[in-house]
Amino acid sequence: MGCARALPAAVSLPDDPLAVPSASGIDWEAIHTLEAAVQAICGTDPLCRRPRLPRPDQLAHVADGEVLTATVAELASAERRQADLPAALQRLEGGNPGTVVVPLLRGYRLGVADRLVVDLRSAGPTEPRWLELAPLLTSLTPVGERTTAPTANPLAFLEREGQAFPVAARAAGDRWALTGWLASPDLPVGPAAAALQGAPYDALRRTGTARLLAARAAGGEADPDAGLEDLRHATLLSLQRAAADRHTEQGAWADTRRAEGAALGVEDPIAALLDRAVERLLPAAGLDRAAGGALVALTARRLGKGCDWPPCQGLDRVETLAAAEAWGPEIAGLARTWRAIALKDAVDAMEVGHDTALFRMALVDLVDALLGTSAGPIAADLLAWRTPAPEVWSQLGAALGNPAPDTWDELRIPLGAHLAAEARLAAEGAPPEAAERLERIARRAVP
Repeated sequence: MGCARALPAAVSLPDDPLAVPSASGIDWEAIHTLEAAVQAICGTDPLCRRPRLPRPDQLAHVADGEVLTATVAELASAERRQADLPAALQRLEGGNPGTVVVPLLRGYRLGVADRLVVDLRSAGPTEPRWLELAPLLTSLTPVGERTTAPTANPLAFLEREGQAFPVAARAAGDRWALTGWLASPDLPVGPAAAALQGAPYDALRRTGTARLLAARAAGGEADPDAGLEDLRHATLLSLQRAAADRHTEQGAWADTRRAEGAALGVEDPIAALLDRAVERLLPAAGLDRAAGGALVALTARRLGKGCDWPPCQGLDRVETLAAAEAWGPEIAGLARTWRAIALKDAVDAMEVGHDTALFRMALVDLVDALLGTSAGPIAADLLAWRTPAPEVWSQLGAALGNPAPDTWDELRIPLGAHLAAEARLAAEGAPPEAAERLERIARRAVP
């Protein structure tokens, strides 16, 4: 009876998902490149949920590793404090855009969120700890102690596509973490792409984001022009749809959609063009403009509520478009246009749904658009509201630099000004037809 025996796998407890593997067995003195350091830290997990963190001095031999060294030191300090860990992780990532810090910290945050979801699996819908989850998986900031919002899960909207919340939250978190490897054309994606080949990631490997990551690591340099032309065409069509406010414009858009759909043999020409753009750009993903274009196309597909990796909706879509600007001037122009489209669609949806059952999902889209267009900060408790309370409008107003509104009509003016600024920014350097439609959106933005 005193001899310990291993339990069968079916009844044994799983390993702690956040038990950080030891970094002591790694010969850090032999690691001299950033890519090798990333490989050592993340191991065989492309999401890097359990990073093997070295001491900062162990990274002294890594070329161009200053940012990584500083981040490891700050992360160790944040771990010791614990109380403000989500806020500290957000600050670390936000202060190092386009660096390896982005995917490493997203993976770390995903690991923390995984444990919290497990802890909350039997919690009721009004459990206050649900408010702790959103700052780990999104840019929504932690909630202060004096919140007046309902105690509800701000990310509950992820369930709407037929997935239970833990499954949907994990899928959204996985995509968000994996997309972190595409935050810049300068990131070493080889270790993540190699780790994706492992058997545990068979399903993940088939997703568009993972395929783009693998194609980027493969370094193909096929001709990207056809794929980029599909992306430009889809962008122009989406602009026509978004700018069609009047009956004559909506009629013209309906005619265009039918004609374009007939030519492609589909009902939704924008979705078809975006999908085709991705397939044509993947073989050229070794080129920055091709990989960046594929990232924009995949993200634009999610804006249309369609993707190969549900839940398609989320609070990272417009932020991803903002990050895509790092892939070159051509891609930056397309990304800015899609940001303006997303904001215009979100404003229109709230205009229609602010006092209806559509309010909740309209709020998600509006917050997503604001987070990705330099508004904010926005606290996680905003999405706990299910009805258009005055606190909703005042929080949104504060994110726009105007905390006074307590009705939709009052918020509409600063929100319209924000939309006008984004549309005019996108119009700079855009092709003439696209610039005309963006300028039309800007002119009509403020009621």
